Amino acid sequence: MWWWYSQEFLNLIREEGIKLASIIKGLRILRGYTQEDVANAIGMTSRTYCKKESNPDLFTIGELRRLSFLLEVSEETFFKSELIVNVS
Repeated sequence: MWWWYSQEFLNLIREEGIKLASIIKGLRILRGYTQEDVANAIGMTSRTYCKKESNPDLFTIGELRRLSFLLEVSEETFFKSELIVNVS
């Protein structure tokens, strides 16, 4: 199953206070990973990952690439105005 989020929907959820941090967290949970799982997979400590998940601006491009691979989304997911997520 695919979910498609339009620019209007993304604007709405941003207005409600849901930010990229929530999208990353939601994708992580959707894939069944803990913060520790993701931290180990992308090569950082759990503490560092936790900080970066809460403030995604701290991620490097390389970290976002590894994160996108692990979460099974395109790298552009973190930069696009539309979000498509495979939940199957």
